Amino acid sequence: PLYSLAWWSLLLGLVLFFRVLCVQFSSRGFLKMMLWVLLGMSVAEALYGILQALLPNLGVLWVTYMKSAMGDARGTYINRNHFAGLMEMMLPLLLGFGLSRVSWGGRLKVATLIRSERLHQHILMILGLVIMALALLFSKSRGGITGGLIGLLVFVWLLRGRQRRLPLETRAALGLFLALIVFYGLNVGFGPIIERFLALDQGGNGRLDFWRDSLPMIADHPLGIGLAAFKTVFPVYHVSAVSDASMPYYLHNDWLQLLAETGWVGLISLGGAFLVFMGRSCVRLRRMDPASDPQRFFLAVGAFSGLVAL
Repeated sequence: PLYSLAWWSLLLGLVLFFRVLCVQFSSRGFLKMMLWVLLGMSVAEALYGILQALLPNLGVLWVTYMKSAMGDARGTYINRNHFAGLMEMMLPLLLGFGLSRVSWGGRLKVATLIRSERLHQHILMILGLVIMALALLFSKSRGGITGGLIGLLVFVWLLRGRQRRLPLETRAALGLFLALIVFYGLNVGFGPIIERFLALDQGGNGRLDFWRDSLPMIADHPLGIGLAAFKTVFPVYHVSAVSDASMPYYLHNDWLQLLAETGWVGLISLGGAFLVFMGRSCVRLRRMDPASDPQRFFLAVGAFSGLVAL
């Protein structure tokens, strides 16, 4: 019960923090400042993550007790999946921020970008985004990489708007961005990333085993086991464990974790509300005119795509 109470307190704190941000972000000056802060933080995290991938003995700051996931990009995060979550959210948001700083005149054309007075800033932002994309890949987080790709696809789809296809020059710019990722990625090596995707089931200590063993627990507790109670209850149901050391603290699946801890009522309420919010936001984005307010449009597309990715 104390763990659940602590989690409820944390969630209440997040709600209050969200309300404060809503008030602050009504100021475009504060919004712009925060986006620059997020860009600097994300690129710094990505650079640190790439160093960790290139230097396998480089850990997380002063943390010496974590020997797992050495050689994977994770920045200052202990868990590489949390690091990947940051990258997959920030990539489309900051890509939208970069596009919002160009006076497009209603048309997405590379010539407009080249004539921009902020060309040097745009080049630096593109390089920063490439570094973030590489860091996401070398985190070897399967969910993070998959979500990041889906988020970027949604970003491109929303940019199309009501047009049948993107202008040729815009597609060329996006192709150049992907080509840079592939070029630098091949120099570092994609082999470990591919191996990670092929190793989903690890014989008693894999995600599929965790998910399968959680189903009887969910069936026994349709109203949920309580927030943060997973690591206490799951050992009773984890019949696929090969050793006590393989006992997970989390289910490694947010939807199943939500269902297990809050029950069907929590999953339908929270999951349903989230899907309704995303659906309404998508409809509003499809109706927006980029020419009337480019900053609002591109930032909204980037933020929405980041949520889809996560």
